[in-house]
Amino acid sequence: MMKPNDEMKLIISKWLSSGAARIIIKSEIGIERTLGVKPNNTDFVFLTEGAMDIRRTMDDLVFCTALAPYIMSGTDHPESEAYFYGEIRAHSVAYRIKKETALSIVEKFNLFRELWIVEKYKSQAIWRRDANLNGASVKQAIGELITVLSMLPPEFRKSISVYKFLQERTKYSKSTIMRVVNHYRDNGQLDIKNGMIIEWSPKEKG
Repeated sequence: MMKPNDEMKLIISKWLSSGAARIIIKSEIGIERTLGVKPNNTDFVFLTEGAMDIRRTMDDLVFCTALAPYIMSGTDHPESEAYFYGEIRAHSVAYRIKKETALSIVEKFNLFRELWIVEKYKSQAIWRRDANLNGASVKQAIGELITVLSMLPPEFRKSISVYKFLQERTKYSKSTIMRVVNHYRDNGQLDIKNGMIIEWSPKEKG
């Protein structure tokens, strides 16, 4: 399922015009900082600019990197607060709005279908991520994550090395990650410069 950007933008536009509170100020250029945001059952948190890493509370592993526009919380599972949290990256902007207010706006503008599509997308993303990693070999799992990195915007790819990206998203040892990455490099599938991804071909070259 493709990310429902249009649905997210429509919902967010209505919330922004109805008193949503900004919870992070843009960082000054050159200053790196993040802001942790825990989901709860009383608020919606949404991202209008930049990116947010969704981390598992139990081990701080990055579950996924959500790019704006993105809506977190509100209708998530009641236990989600104990399961994950958002970490808003530098140069990003996010807002918080009370669930009661948010849903009254959704009702006013008849946006329940759009909200359902957003929640369906998030649920499928969780299932897809678990299926890709848990049912795959180490080589396949790392390959899947390199594919994810290669599809992110250039400004994001330039902000993180391939090795750090993989270390934050798996429990594999550094030596294991290095071994698999070097395999892909030696096979001509992966091109890295100064630790940053330049080019990636998921299919092995004959």
